[in-house]
Amino acid sequence: MLAPVRQQLPVDLSAPCVARRLVRRWLTALGCGEPEIDDLVLATNEAVSNAVDHAYPSGDLSGGISVQAELLPHGDGAHQVVITVADGGVWQPMPAVRGYRGRGLLLMRALTESLELHNTGAGTRVRMTSRPLRLIGLA
Repeated sequence: MLAPVRQQLPVDLSAPCVARRLVRRWLTALGCGEPEIDDLVLATNEAVSNAVDHAYPSGDLSGGISVQAELLPHGDGAHQVVITVADGGVWQPMPAVRGYRGRGLLLMRALTESLELHNTGAGTRVRMTSRPLRLIGLA
């Protein structure tokens, strides 16, 4: 079984790109199909981008962004991928006028089976669970 992903990323514009490559490489090694990989990579990109764009408005970037991915058995030979993106920043309420932005959470929900969002004064955690997957080489 492939080890879970556990990566701490800096809060900068490179973080979404690094997270995309990391998750794509891991999902490919698991034997996920391209459509599932694309969905989960895009959902991860949205979560990391939200942390970069919104979590640290004061400019204190010391909290960083944590990306974790793990594989869980789902039953009947299927598995689910759980990807968690966490930051140490402050939750920013959605603006009344979104303009061209503000659709990341909707996209994450559409690309996964479930999305859990936990925000506290100590940061925000987004937990995304894939639809059940049949992985090549895993029973």
